[in-house]
Parts: sequence; structure tokens; C-alpha cells
Amino acid sequence: MVLAIVTACGSSGTTDTTEQDTTVAGDLGVVAADPVTSPAPTRLPDGTVAEAPTIVEMVGDEGSDQLVALLNDRRQLAVYNRADPTTPTRVVNAPDSARSISAGPNGTVLIVTDAGVDVLDPASGALSTIDPDTDATPTAAAAWGDGYAIGTDDGAVHLINADGSAERTITGLGGIDRILARPEAVSVIDRVQSSVRSVDLDDNRAGPALRAGEGVGTAVGSADGTIVSTDVRDGELLVFTDDPLVLRQRFPVPDGPFAVAYDSGTGLVWVTVTGLNEVVEWDISEGIPVESRRFRTVQQPNSLVFDRQSGDLFVGSAVGGGLQRIPTRS
Repeated sequence: MVLAIVTACGSSGTTDTTEQDTTVAGDLGVVAADPVTSPAPTRLPDGTVAEAPTIVEMVGDEGSDQLVALLNDRRQLAVYNRADPTTPTRVVNAPDSARSISAGPNGTVLIVTDAGVDVLDPASGALSTIDPDTDATPTAAAAWGDGYAIGTDDGAVHLINADGSAERTITGLGGIDRILARPEAVSVIDRVQSSVRSVDLDDNRAGPALRAGEGVGTAVGSADGTIVSTDVRDGELLVFTDDPLVLRQRFPVPDGPFAVAYDSGTGLVWVTVTGLNEVVEWDISEGIPVESRRFRTVQQPNSLVFDRQSGDLFVGSAVGGGLQRIPTRS
């Protein structure tokens, strides 16, 4: 196996890039990093907590007042109103077991299954299907402007227009577990290799890749080109820019950082620390992360959504501990 190693500079030092094939990594026994197991809670969570089943993942688009949670069987999605998340407004059955969910265009939610990618309108519960016109299995999806970016297990990203027509396909990207997309730039997260890789939209080819520590947990992107991710195994917060792909900040977050949320307007980042049942707030606007607050959470806080309008954080428990709402502006 040949590794191509490149050095990239950031405010905290250097990191290396690799170009491994995901299949090779899997054959060597390399697996994606799981969140650190939470202890039994010993303190009451901050904010309010509503009863909820096990929450695998949550999505809350800025253009919608809905919060959508993928539940423990991965076959149901609960839709909550963020103003009053006490009980779901509806529960929608997914067509198949969901690999993941993500924010789609215009307040929709994308449901990735082995059979395809479905689009959920949370307001009505209506489902439709996107066809990337490939025999490969979908692995990730994201909004790309008013259209879609769909990753498949053959290392390709399919860019699809809002009307469903194919725009183009970029290949050679390796594993694709999450796509972070905006009209000007697309990046993919490979959780097995723990890397973030850019897509060269000008030349329609795979761009450079950077290691995201030793075990990337989750990652979010923003309209300003910032990518924020956690490294579970090394216990770190990582901040990249996507065009060009550069590691800008790297900072220790002990005890199992996992889910992450980012507000580009204030430069605030929130990270769930599953080993402590906490959410830590960081200010990254000055180039060096500065911890500002900590909040007590429900047990096993594997999911996190920030509502920019209200300033509330929503935390989902992966062991049935409930759906937590934490005000950050009061």
C-alpha cells in the first residue's frame, strides 16, 4: 500500500494527508470511531428535557422551524416543532433502514438508505425519491444549492440539479460518509480513514485530502467555508476551511468529543462530550478556541442541533434519555 503524504499548515501546527483506498483500510481492520460511552448521569441536565425514544441522529435546517430525529430502529423519523419540542408533530416511516439523514434544500430532509435517497418534507410528511442514475449504493447526501450532492460506495459524488437532472459526477474520492456542500465548494468526510477531502469542481476531479485526527466523529460545514469536526480518538476539535482545504485550528477536548454544531455569525462552536454528559461551548472567532461555557446534558448526547433564530441547542440522547433543549441566550 502506497501513501501519498503532504504537509498542510494551520494555526496549531501541521497535519498530513493520505490517499488510501477505503476498501484497503477496511481490510486492515480500520473502523470508524464510535462515541465514547457515557456514564450514568449524576446531575440534572440544563434546560428542559422531553421524553423521546433513542435518537440516532438529528437534523434542523436554518430555513425551517422543524427538527427531525432518526429513531433507534432507523426506520422512523420523528418531526418536532422547535418552538415546542415536547412531542413530535408526526412520525414518518422511512422506505428502508436509514444509513443517515441530512439537511436538504428548502427545509427538506434527505434520507440515505441502501436502496436510494429519499426527500422528506417535514411539514407535510410527504416523501419523494432522488435518482442519481448509478448502480452504486448511496452512502451520503447533502443539499447543493437548490439541488443535491449524493455520495456512493464507489467513491463518487453525483451533483444533481433541483429538477432531478444530472449535473455531473466526480469520481476517485474514496470513502464518503458525509458530504459538506455549498454552491462554490464540496467536501467529503471519510470516517474510516478519518479524513476530509475536497472536490475540485473546476476540473471535475478529486482534490486534496487532510487527516482529521485519528477518528473523526461528526463534522459540519457552513456557508462561509468553515468545516468543524471532532476527533473522538485523539480528543480534539478541528477547524478547517474548504477552499483551499486547510487545517486552521486544532485544540484538545478530552473525554470523548462527538457531535458538533457551529454558528458562523458569532464564531461559536458547541461540542458534545459523551464521556462527561456535557456540551462545551467554544469561541473560535479569534483563531484560537476559547472555552466559554459548559452545559449538563442527557446521557449519551450523540446528536446536536443549533437553532440560530432562538439560540437554543437541541441534544438527542442515544440511550432513550430524551430530547433536551438548552437556551444559550438567556
